[in-house]
Amino acid sequence: MEFTVAGICQTVGELYKSSTPESQQLANQRLLDFQKTPQAWSIADNILNNSAISPEIKIFAAQTLRQKITYDLSELDTNARISLRDSLLNLLNTYCNGPKAITTQVCLSLAGLALQVTEWDNVLNHMIQLFGSKSESVGCLIEFLSVLPDEINNNDRIVMDMEVYRERSKTLLTDNAPLVVGALGQYMQQSDLKADVRRSILECFRSWLKSGDITAESLDQSPLMGMAFQSLQIDDLFETAVDVICCIVFESKDNSTSTQTIEREIYPRLLEVRQLMQVKRSEMDDEMARGFCRIFTEACESYLYLLTRNAPVFEPLLQGLLECMTYPDLEIVPMTFNFWDQLAEYLNLPGQRAVKPHYGPLFATLVDIIMTHLRYPSEQATWTAEQQDQFRSFRHQMGDVLKACVTVIGDEAALARPYQVLEAAVPNQGGAPTSNDAWQTIEAALFTLRAMGAEIPRESDGFMPKIMALLPRLPSQPKIRYAATLVISRYTFWTHAHPDLIPFQLDFICNGLKDPDVAAAAAMALRFLCRDCAEWLFQFLPQLHQLYTALVPVAHHQDARELTEGVAHVVASLPADQILGGLQPFCEPFLVRLAALADRNGGLDNSERQELGYILERVTLFFRIAGEKGNGAPLNDLLGQVWTYVQKVATVYHADNQLSEMICQFMHCCVGPFAAYFVSQLGPLAELLVHCFSNSGLSCYLWVAKNCVRRYSLPGDQIPVLLNLLTHLGQAYFNMANSRNLADVPDVVEDFNCLLVACLHEFPSRIFESPWFGPLLALQIPLLAIQERYALGAMFKMHLLCLDLAVNNFPNPHESPSNAHHHRHQDSNHLTAAAVNQVVAAYRNNGPGLTRALMSGILEQFNPSFVGDAATALTYLFELMPTEAPGWLADIISTVPDHAYPGASKQSFLAAVTNIVQNRTWANLPRRLRDLSAFYRRRNHLGGLATE
Repeated sequence: MEFTVAGICQTVGELYKSSTPESQQLANQRLLDFQKTPQAWSIADNILNNSAISPEIKIFAAQTLRQKITYDLSELDTNARISLRDSLLNLLNTYCNGPKAITTQVCLSLAGLALQVTEWDNVLNHMIQLFGSKSESVGCLIEFLSVLPDEINNNDRIVMDMEVYRERSKTLLTDNAPLVVGALGQYMQQSDLKADVRRSILECFRSWLKSGDITAESLDQSPLMGMAFQSLQIDDLFETAVDVICCIVFESKDNSTSTQTIEREIYPRLLEVRQLMQVKRSEMDDEMARGFCRIFTEACESYLYLLTRNAPVFEPLLQGLLECMTYPDLEIVPMTFNFWDQLAEYLNLPGQRAVKPHYGPLFATLVDIIMTHLRYPSEQATWTAEQQDQFRSFRHQMGDVLKACVTVIGDEAALARPYQVLEAAVPNQGGAPTSNDAWQTIEAALFTLRAMGAEIPRESDGFMPKIMALLPRLPSQPKIRYAATLVISRYTFWTHAHPDLIPFQLDFICNGLKDPDVAAAAAMALRFLCRDCAEWLFQFLPQLHQLYTALVPVAHHQDARELTEGVAHVVASLPADQILGGLQPFCEPFLVRLAALADRNGGLDNSERQELGYILERVTLFFRIAGEKGNGAPLNDLLGQVWTYVQKVATVYHADNQLSEMICQFMHCCVGPFAAYFVSQLGPLAELLVHCFSNSGLSCYLWVAKNCVRRYSLPGDQIPVLLNLLTHLGQAYFNMANSRNLADVPDVVEDFNCLLVACLHEFPSRIFESPWFGPLLALQIPLLAIQERYALGAMFKMHLLCLDLAVNNFPNPHESPSNAHHHRHQDSNHLTAAAVNQVVAAYRNNGPGLTRALMSGILEQFNPSFVGDAATALTYLFELMPTEAPGWLADIISTVPDHAYPGASKQSFLAAVTNIVQNRTWANLPRRLRDLSAFYRRRNHLGGLATE
């Protein structure tokens, strides 16, 4: 295809101005194709040198030159490259005053050229001579110096020999750092410098600091550091100065060479920053507060070990950070969380016991600050759902910091802070909170107690009993009652060691269950109280039964589930000879209703189906918890009775999605904790699973089948039943593929492949010898184009396991042990000779299609996280079929257009693959394939725009 300046100008116009997405996409693709042609060099240069062309088209031309230098510099010989450099220098001079986007792209092009064209000597001196002597062109020089470190260090799209790259990087950056420090310092001191250029100098300084080529120690004789700190006092430079100071601090992290610089040059200036922050407190806006907090957070994180080794000297840094945290903007406080976690972790190391007490007051103050931020604002009632979610997330983050505080100051000192708030809030005569925001203060203290719970020992006997005694005396406000109930819920582990409090807590919870505003918290609290204190609650079973039967019929579904789970823990903890008698009063009404609904054999309306699902869920909870506690045996006969009803329900309602989930949960319980008893029903269960899946296509039945395989494969007498189950489910899978696109049901694809993987782990030879294995492999190859990650992941597990078994069992006389594949293991499942022949034949017959699917994914379709799996699968194919597989791969590579993957690169890749095959160095192939994927995707802007 021929391209012209006029044609490119028209296409760029269509990209920006077209009214339809389709035409924009076509224009974008034409421009991407243009950028890969040799014509792009001259056309882009002509556009940039044509004053009559609009800026937006020139920006695209500048971007094109950068792309060509990145990917296609091999198209130019040495003389052409030097000519290109000179042209770019002229363009930089032309666009020194803007547009800024063009200036930046030209500088990026020059940076890429400087890295790759080793014939360009003394690059930085050359640039300083050309652009550094006049104030009107200094900005261009600064822009080039700014982009140079990042382009060299982070532009992994440029392919270079690593030794050449290292040497060139040292020449351009490390060796020139003193020159850059001197030049920037000189320019920064010029009084006639424009404000935007001064900002650019700071940004350039930051760029070189981030690259590590300018170090804090190298600034001792330079005015740059002082000027960066002084720039905090200039509003227009404040944000940039913050960035630079954070870089200075980060790059001077604790090490033996920077300690003197920190103590002599940086720390005194940080103290001045704290003074500046205190002066500006009254006029501080959110952006300024965020900037100060960034500086102190970076300093505290970077100088952590200095802080702990010389706590009194460096304490002002911590005080400054705490002062930042008092600012009311909730986006600022989270910046500090990582540091407090790090400091607490360090202080809890065995060797820090002597230092730890010094930090007690600081962490106690931190608890108080966090409690303040935990308060719900008065305008919370007008918040959107998103704002509510963000605040909840923020509170839980602060909760993690509170746990860290407890580890430093101890449980009693930590509990004292919220206790004091609660004690002050208890009305003398049982009245309401005394101010409009009093409930927020009390609720924040209660949330603080909840957050600390993970670090409070069950033996804590100082403030915990006092706190529990305060809870019923707190103002009777719904949010306070809700939060207080959650405190009880969080500390049920503590209650287990203090059973005398159970009557009060149970009464408190029961009252909450009757309050719609508190019921959800109360249901959760009852669940945890019953779980953690089950053996103390036997005597309360009659009271629990009365409560349960009264509330479950009218409770919200989730609350009823919580109640059921709690009661089930108490029943399951009864002595073995009492479990059945303890369970029956709770379950009998459910079983009567279940029998009535099941015996109708259809005709249930939606509300009755929902009721049936809830009954199955609650009954399953009782059985599952008893079984998991090892007390299920007395319930075997009762389980069998329920199974009879479930069979009837599943036969009729297998296509009801929600009801099927409950049916499968019960089946899972049967083959889980009750597996030994239920083995006699495996045959009927297998038949029912086949019937349900065949007629519904719901994946939950495959999930149960997978658990049957895992549970009953050993000692092996049930394998014929399981293989028959897989065979019939596989036939249903084939039938589904004939009637619909399996890619539209990724959950089915995922669960079927998980079932297949479970079978391959247990009886692989039986599967490989089955006549349906080869057709199944062929059926699933197109599904590798599926976008759903869990389904794709399950298919890769299946392929990798099949190929791994084949490779480990396939005799390969050409391979020596030293070159064995890195995935190989000595204890792999042994396959019969027939199974080996079958699996290899299946992959040989489907090899071209599988190779094409894998390569399509490697180049374009797969999420990067799956490229490694695809590369491993291809490597296995090469190991199994070293004669055929290289041909399959070469055929596919030959179809890739040269503009997408240049011919020279193809030849180099295929030559490397040939070398791997000849030497049987299979471990090198995945790396080659991953490199190919990265190169191809970068070059072809997959998912991107030509104007990026």
